[in-house]
Amino acid sequence: MALKPVYLDYQATTPVDKRVLDVMLPYFSEHFANPASSTHIYGEKAAKELDYARDLFASFINAKKNEIVFTSGATESNNFALKGLEKLLQRKNKTHIISSQIEHKAVIEPLKYLQERGFELTLLKPNLDGTLDLDLLQASLKPNTGLISIMHANNETGTINPIKQIGKIAKEAGALFHCDAAQTLGKLKIDVEEFNIDLLATSAHKIYGPKGIGSLYIRKGLKLESLLLGGSQENDFRAGSPALPLIIGFVEAVRIAYEDMEQENHHLKTLSDFFLSQLTNIYPKLELNGCSKNRLPNNLNISFIGIESETLMMNLWNDLAVSNGSACSSLNWSYSHVLQAMGLSVDHLKSAVRFSFGRLTNKSDLEIALNLLDKTFKLLI
Repeated sequence: MALKPVYLDYQATTPVDKRVLDVMLPYFSEHFANPASSTHIYGEKAAKELDYARDLFASFINAKKNEIVFTSGATESNNFALKGLEKLLQRKNKTHIISSQIEHKAVIEPLKYLQERGFELTLLKPNLDGTLDLDLLQASLKPNTGLISIMHANNETGTINPIKQIGKIAKEAGALFHCDAAQTLGKLKIDVEEFNIDLLATSAHKIYGPKGIGSLYIRKGLKLESLLLGGSQENDFRAGSPALPLIIGFVEAVRIAYEDMEQENHHLKTLSDFFLSQLTNIYPKLELNGCSKNRLPNNLNISFIGIESETLMMNLWNDLAVSNGSACSSLNWSYSHVLQAMGLSVDHLKSAVRFSFGRLTNKSDLEIALNLLDKTFKLLI
């Protein structure tokens, strides 16, 4: 048994960076006021801090501060974006929606909700490597296509979608473009103007920020129906007192991520290349799932042909933290809907494991993991 379990599940969640925690702590006690309390100096200071955080966050994605709504995370942001468009798209008779079969369930389920309410839904099948066929997207457009919803990068395979080209297609078709960027904020360039994005969902806990906070970018002039009714917070888009400590932590996490992006991506790519090379020597029958080049630098989704992933992970339970799909599905396990949509064989599906590396991962962690895997493979073969 390893002295400390090795954590290689950073795409599920990340620990809060100490620098982020340090910035957050005063807002739980010393600067505790409600930003909506404008009748005293405490509330005024909190309101200014919130305004500054919103402005800083907006600058990282080339948005305006009044286009940013802070939410509880990407799941709420995606639900708000998609459900909130229902009446607008109906009024315009733009009730055809295009998305893909490999979106996160926080997108798939709201889309199914709209489908049940009369919308026509086209879910594009990906290529075998998980990439999106832009010709297929173009061919799927209809005169009443009102929305295209495509994620920036897949949470299971790490495959990156060409969102700049998708945004261009959407704009030329007169459709709105919604993008789930939970896995890419702070890891890849995001420019909502250059990429013609109308709605962008993000989350803090994927980039060393606190859980329970995220954002939705809403292009100026786009009026969504609110999910939460009550007060006039968040420019009348989302009622409820702002979670200022979490917002401050989120924005600090984004700031650090953008400041260190190039260096961190290089570090993660180096670790991934080393791990895959060594793993191939240990188990030559492995297959890499997803695009081999156009993928997030910290992701390796691997099928160990001949070994079931559930059995492998059970044997490594105390020593190595990895996954075989989305964290949102692990309690109700079935074959990955992403890998199934890609058309992988049953042998690939039942043996797939996702390894994802992070800011705190080092080479010695990977050497421990490789040693554990080697011993486990020999037990199971």
